[in-house]
Amino acid sequence: MIDFDIEKFVREYMTGRAESLLKADFEKFADEMHAQIDGKRMLVVGGAGTIGSNYVKADG
Repeated sequence: MIDFDIEKFVREYMTGRAESLLKADFEKFADEMHAQIDGKRMLVVGGAGTIGSNYVKADG
């Protein structure tokens, strides 16, 4: 098995950032977002693709 840190790879070679540009907003508005979406269903467009399915897994 190959020991590969995908998060480190993305950070160092793709985005050049240690954190998401949206992190501050997600933290600031977390309570409001949870109040709006908790207990509800949502459609993730592209959720069956490689990137979308990983997003759904990471978030869910």
